[in-house]
Amino acid sequence: MLVALVIVIIFISTHHSDSPTVATTNSSTNVVVAQTNSDKENEQKTQKLLDDNFKSTSWYGLIKKIEFHGDSVDVYTSIYPDKEGRAAAKQLGDILFGNITAEVTKISSLTIDCNNGGNIDPVYTRRS
Repeated sequence: MLVALVIVIIFISTHHSDSPTVATTNSSTNVVVAQTNSDKENEQKTQKLLDDNFKSTSWYGLIKKIEFHGDSVDVYTSIYPDKEGRAAAKQLGDILFGNITAEVTKISSLTIDCNNGGNIDPVYTRRS
């Protein structure tokens, strides 16, 4: 038992990273993924981009949270997942995908999620 503990301690101390991580769940895959400092920086840059350029839009207030997971982005919203909501999610997703790629960092996918009665449901996903 002591040998296993020593091995774990040695592994942790020799696998130190300059990019501390935070574990979160990617809603589009339901897989727990780690966020790096770079992910957090991209989230802050994206929030500033939205604040500076889109605060007066009708959809700005629908965005509750943005999470980066490497080159994938989850956008949590209060959009209702009906036909009209899905159309709005597509428009929002296309706007965000283009602006994040142009102004923040290149991304490969963006998912718009809605809160459907306490459940998080993806209503739109765009991939490059």
